[in-house]
Amino acid sequence: MASQGAAAVAEHRLVIFSTQPQDLTILTAVAAAAGHAGFVAAATEADAIAAALAAETPSSGERLVVIDTRLPDAAADRVLTCLRGASVSGRIIALVPYSAQADEESIRAAGYDGFLATPLSPSRVHHLLTAATQA
Repeated sequence: MASQGAAAVAEHRLVIFSTQPQDLTILTAVAAAAGHAGFVAAATEADAIAAALAAETPSSGERLVVIDTRLPDAAADRVLTCLRGASVSGRIIALVPYSAQADEESIRAAGYDGFLATPLSPSRVHHLLTAATQA
């Protein structure tokens, strides 16, 4: 899925940073079905940072950023560090392999607000989106 330019991102409430087609398909399909017309799938580290930062407006509401921790070269760590350093509002969720879900403490200690384990479950994604927008 192609990423969208930063100019079109101001209305987006959901930023997804993953290069896994199956995860992108589930995340974007569930977001669209749940009425989240505004979301961006970022294919690069720079796109993810730009999308999350460009969406920081007083009227933009709660932000949810999903970062795939399986990306090579510590890209997820750099994005998380940049967003936390910029005090991006909203929740930042780690997309982790199923085997890593048992280590929730280290996920939270790294700076994430929660996690989604892969393979993704549409019902779990829907629950997360609903909870994030009602917080």
